[in-house]
Amino acid sequence: MKMKGLRVVLGMVLLLGAGGLSSCRSSAGPPPAQEMDSYFDGLLRRAGLPPEVKKEILIDTIPSDGLKLHLTIFPGPAGVPAVVFVPGTSVYAMTYAEFMYKLSQRGFSVIGFDPRGHGLSEGKRGSYTIPELVRDTETVINYAREHYSQDVFLAGSSQGGIVAFYTAAGDHRLRGAVCHNVADLADPDSVRLTSNPTLSRVVLPLLAPLSRLWPDFPVPISLYLDLSKEKTKFYGDARKFIEQDPLALKSISLKAMASLAHTPLPVAIEKIPTPIMILHGEKDQIFPQDYVRKIYQRLPEPKRFYLAQGRPHLLLIDYVDEILPEVEKWMREMMARPAPKK
Repeated sequence: MKMKGLRVVLGMVLLLGAGGLSSCRSSAGPPPAQEMDSYFDGLLRRAGLPPEVKKEILIDTIPSDGLKLHLTIFPGPAGVPAVVFVPGTSVYAMTYAEFMYKLSQRGFSVIGFDPRGHGLSEGKRGSYTIPELVRDTETVINYAREHYSQDVFLAGSSQGGIVAFYTAAGDHRLRGAVCHNVADLADPDSVRLTSNPTLSRVVLPLLAPLSRLWPDFPVPISLYLDLSKEKTKFYGDARKFIEQDPLALKSISLKAMASLAHTPLPVAIEKIPTPIMILHGEKDQIFPQDYVRKIYQRLPEPKRFYLAQGRPHLLLIDYVDEILPEVEKWMREMMARPAPKK
C-alpha cells in the first residue's frame, strides 16, 4: 500500500513538474494574419500544390458552444457528397491541405475545421475534451448538410481519427467515416498509445482529480507522445514540425489529458451505426497495429481495414497520392448503398 502511494506521489511530481516547465512554451494564440498567410503559402508549396490552389479555398466561421470555429473549405462541383475533416493532435486543417484539395478534385466538397483551442479557432489553447470535440464535429456536419450535401462522410487523422470514430458512433446520418487510427479511450489497453505506458499507468489515476483542480494546467505533448519517432518529408520528424509551426500546440490542458484517458464511446463498438474504414501505417510508432485491428474486428459490417505497407504514422500528410485512391473507392462503394435514415 505504501509503495502504491509512493508511485502516485511520484507520478504527481513528474506530471506537475513537466507541466510547470512547459507552461512558458504553451501557445498564446495565432501570429499576425500576414505572417500566417505567408506560412500557409509555404505549406502549400511544400505539399507540391500550385499557387492558384489558394484562390479555390473558402474560409468561413461557425459557432460551437459560443466559440467560433475556423473552417477551411475546398468546394467540389454542385451536388457532390461532402466530407468533414478532423485534424490530428496539436495541428489544424491547413496542415492537411494536400489531402483535402486532392480529395475535392476527385469529386467531393471537403470541409476541414480547426477544433476549439486549435489553429485559428477560438477557445483556450489546448483546452478541450473529447465530447467537446465531438460537438464541434457535429456542428460542422450540420453546416456541411445545410450548405453542401445531405450525403456527408467524416474523416479524421490521429486524434482526429479518434474524434471521427467517436462522432460516427453516435451519428446515424453519415454515409461513412474514414478513420486514420481509432481508439477506445475507456479501455485500459489504450495506455499503449502513450510513449511510456508504465509511467502512464502511474499517472492515470491522478488525471481526473487533478483536472478538476487545475483544468487548464499545461501538459507538454512530448510527455505522452514521442513524435520524434514519426518521420516527415520536410522537417525530419513530427516533433520538429510542431516546434517550428506558429499555430501548433506544444502542450494541452490537464482536462484534455483526462478526457483522452477516460472518455467512453457513446455505444459499444459492435453497435456503431456508421460504416467505418480504418487506415493504418504498418510502421506507425504511436498506434500499435494489433490494438487497432482488435477494434476493427469488433466493428459491424460494412467496414474496411487498409494497411499502408511500410508506411509510418503521417499517412494523410506524406502519402496522400497512395492513400486517396483507396479512400475514394470505399466512399463510392458506400454511396452505392441506400442512404441512412434521416
